[in-house]
Amino acid sequence: MVTFFIPFYNESSTILDCLTAIINSNEKCEIIAIDDGSTDSSYEKIKHLPIRIIKTKNVGKARALNSATKEANGDVFIFVDADVIISKPLWKIINPFLREYDLININNIIESREVELTKNTFTPPINIICIKKKVFKSLKGFSTIYPKAGGEDLDLLIRLLGKGHKAYILNEDYIHKDKPMIFLKKWRFIIWNNITYIKNIRYKYCQIKLLKNIKSIPAKIMSIFVKL
Repeated sequence: MVTFFIPFYNESSTILDCLTAIINSNEKCEIIAIDDGSTDSSYEKIKHLPIRIIKTKNVGKARALNSATKEANGDVFIFVDADVIISKPLWKIINPFLREYDLININNIIESREVELTKNTFTPPINIICIKKKVFKSLKGFSTIYPKAGGEDLDLLIRLLGKGHKAYILNEDYIHKDKPMIFLKKWRFIIWNNITYIKNIRYKYCQIKLLKNIKSIPAKIMSIFVKL
């Protein structure tokens, strides 16, 4: 069984579309939405949906997700950001890769008339992550060292590679619904968080060698890390 986790905090403009797309994909799965103390109408918009909703008191994305995973029934976890609208059945796409890899990241396409980003543009692995439950538990979940959302995904990836596991970056299309300027601001913040993390001396040993082990990683990302 697979469990989808969708954390959200004041995502009233996208959360309903995000969850509806997962439900309509007709995948046999468990869906858990985590409301991390939203103060807008996010919860009201989704409370009628046939999913589980867990409420937390604004503890942050990483802590909210770690707590929710303890209540999940699936042996595979898929983490989806609340501003992502899937266009294809994710489990059917991901499942074949799990025979060889322990973590799958899916890159994205952004739908916007104002901002044009293509498949050749590097975006950090922050939107959809699939990981085997036993591997996630062995890594003790997401790191909570980040005060805000952003960075915990790459942190998980680096720790996973450091333990000898294998990851795959899958260039599969789905639609990102963020408003253009909000997305760019968020993107810059997350890149800064990731760079700060990678410069951390505790993980310096795995900066380059482990990143080279990621299957199909875009060449541009390697040039970014080499310059750090």
